[in-house]
This record gives sequence, C-alpha cells and structure tokens, in this order.
Amino acid sequence: MSLRTLYRFGLSMICSIALCTSASGQYYLSDNEPAGTRWFKISTPSFNVLFQEGHQSEAQYFARFLQPRTEALGQTLRQTPRPISIVMHNQSAEDNGMVVWTPKRMELAPIPSPTQYAQPTLAQLALHEYRHVLQMNKLESNIPRLFRWMFGEQVSGASAGFIPKWYLEGDAVYSETAFSAAGRGRDPDFSQHFRTQLISGLKISYDKVYFGSYKDEISNYYILGYHMVNYLHQHADPYLFGDQLAALGKRLYTMGLQWKRLSGKTVTSWYQAMSDSLRTVWQAEDEQINPTESIPYTRTAQHFTSYLSPQLLPDRSIIALKTDRDRIPSIVHVFPDGTEKRLVMPGIMSDEQIHLSRNKVVWSEIVPDSRWSGRSNARICSYDLTSGRCDVLTRRNTYFSPSLSPDAKQVVAVSIREDAQPELTLLDAA
Repeated sequence: MSLRTLYRFGLSMICSIALCTSASGQYYLSDNEPAGTRWFKISTPSFNVLFQEGHQSEAQYFARFLQPRTEALGQTLRQTPRPISIVMHNQSAEDNGMVVWTPKRMELAPIPSPTQYAQPTLAQLALHEYRHVLQMNKLESNIPRLFRWMFGEQVSGASAGFIPKWYLEGDAVYSETAFSAAGRGRDPDFSQHFRTQLISGLKISYDKVYFGSYKDEISNYYILGYHMVNYLHQHADPYLFGDQLAALGKRLYTMGLQWKRLSGKTVTSWYQAMSDSLRTVWQAEDEQINPTESIPYTRTAQHFTSYLSPQLLPDRSIIALKTDRDRIPSIVHVFPDGTEKRLVMPGIMSDEQIHLSRNKVVWSEIVPDSRWSGRSNARICSYDLTSGRCDVLTRRNTYFSPSLSPDAKQVVAVSIREDAQPELTLLDAA
C-alpha cells in the first residue's frame, strides 16, 4: 500500500468518525417496558435481580432459590459463577428466558405458562438460564486476554456461534432436570416425537435431526440435545462439555467443538449410539402395550399435519386445531368421511388448546402491545358454529386455558393477578 493510498484511507476513516452523530454500545436489545415503569434491585453475591414495582415477592423467591445452587450448577463445567445482571420483565403474557452477551445479562419473562409442567416457572427459568450463564463464563474465561481486550464481550458471543444449539440447550435442559424433581427430561410429552421416530423405524441422520425438515416432523434441538447430553453423561466424561468449551476458547481457529480429540468419537458416532440405545429401550416398552383399534378420520397429507385438541360433536364430526406446513394454524370441522371445512384462523395462541360446548368454541391468544414490546396480554376469543361469528370476549387482562360450561353460558379461565399469581375466573360467555 502506497503512502498516498494510506493517507486517503486514514482521512476517510477520520471523516467517517467525525460524521457519526451517535453510537450505542448495547446493540442487542430485547423488550422495552412502558416509560413510567419503576425498577428496583436485589443484590446477591452472584447476581443483581432487576425487577419492576409490585413484583418484589417474585424477585425474592428467584434470588433465594438460585443463590444457594450457583456453585452446584457449575460443578461439571468446573466453573465458578461470575456476577451478572438479571432483568425480569413482568408485563408480558409469554413466558421466556434468554442469556445474551452483548452486553452480558439474563432476561426473564416469568409469567406462569399454561403449558408448564409440575415445576414453578421461576425455578425452571433459574436452573435453565443460569446454566447458560455458566456455559458462557467457561468459554469466556479461556479466550485469550488480548482478544477480550480488543473485541470485548463480542468475541465471547461470536465464539458461542460455533457451539451446536442442541448442545447448549440440551445441557441446560439436563440441568433443569438433574437439579430438581421435575424438568422437561421427566415429561413424557417432551420426548414424544423423538420416541415415535425411533420406534417407527424411521432412519434419520444426525444432520437431518439437527437442521430439521420441511417434509417430516423432526424433534427440535432441545429434545435432541437433552438425550445426547444425558447419554454423554452416562457413557463419557461428565466434564466433557466444560473441557470442550475450554478448548474452543483457547483455539478459536478450530471454529467448533473437538469431539474426536476429547471424547474419542465423532459427534455422528455418539448420535448413532444414543439413538440405538433409546430405540432398544422404547421398543421394549412399546411391545408391552396392546393398543385399542382406532378408525382414522383424516386423510393422509403430503406434508406433516397435526390435528390438536379434538372435540367431538353429536353427529360424530370433530372440531380440531389444524397445523401444517402450508397454512397458519386454523380451527377446522372434520367430518367422518375425511372431508373438512376451515372455520377460522386464530391469532397467536397461548397454547394449542381449544374447548367446545354445544355450538361454541373458545381459545386464548396473545395480543402484543402496539407501543411497548415488553407488554402483552392474552385474550379469550369464541367462535359460534351456527352463525359463523367470531367474538373477542376479553381485551385487557390476561387469561389462559378457557373452558366453557355445559350450557356454554359461562367461561372459566386462568387469570394472572398483578402479583403474577394465577387464579380461576368465571366469565360471562356472552
């Protein structure tokens, strides 16, 4: 590069910097709350919990539950917890949690979920998401200090992209299961798709089960990850994941986990061994079941199709929620001869459940706030089979899992109070 070229390049960089009117160090944003929201803080040796006014009891429960478990959660990673901020979003109707590293923090939306298994939502989020924090701490602590000085937390976040999602999430699901009496690993519904794939004789390669398919229904990386991590804990070194994270941090140029060097097998070999082991166990269990004879109502579809929450009408026809690859989910009327009629397409449903009584169907759907992405509610909607009319029964409060009375004149639903405690509420269906 000539001196003149270097001079021009330097001058253009100086002009570009001078023309910048604003800059933001935090480029990974999530939800934003209403401007008048007041925030409070609880500090522990391992983290700061930032919560909104009126939700102190939830923040205290979270802190009391998680703090004594931080050391145990990092044991198999050989990682000591480092301080981190935990932000609780208490105005969302969707439960969620995530850990981000630019800047590093944990964000939670801890509303009780209508599909939650027998474990408090805050406990599940604590065990799952804090394991992600420890994963990132392990990776970051082994990245050369020069890289951390030059690129800050961005180098840790970028390095995590080399770790398969199934390993990150599977390890966290294993954590929520191993450190509690519940967890998704103990929920039969969690493994249902994967179990069906294996005992049906369907041969699915590692790449297909990891990346998914537009033709077949493939288990997501949470399910694959849990069973892989569980198998590795039983048949390999329980410290394998921590060693892999350390090796990746020290050798970023490898751009991935070092399976062959650290475990003696490739990842596809471990997947095949895990699949064969589970297939043997699940086939033996399946052979002990004597299924009753069933008559299929629906026709074979070209792509994977589900009919969920079926409700039987007196004429032997069925109202169900249909999901497939071609259209957004819709409520359909399925007749005994296999023909069907599309009735209504609901919004973003809070769960995949509908309820029928007489000629009325009800369900719950999520409604985002038009201004603040951190605020949403869940409303109850109804559809009249006779008139074909769709109504919104509630608008502002949050209601889940509605059920109609036998005469279809009342609706009972789970509502969420201001202190995030659930309660049953009776509503007029009209």
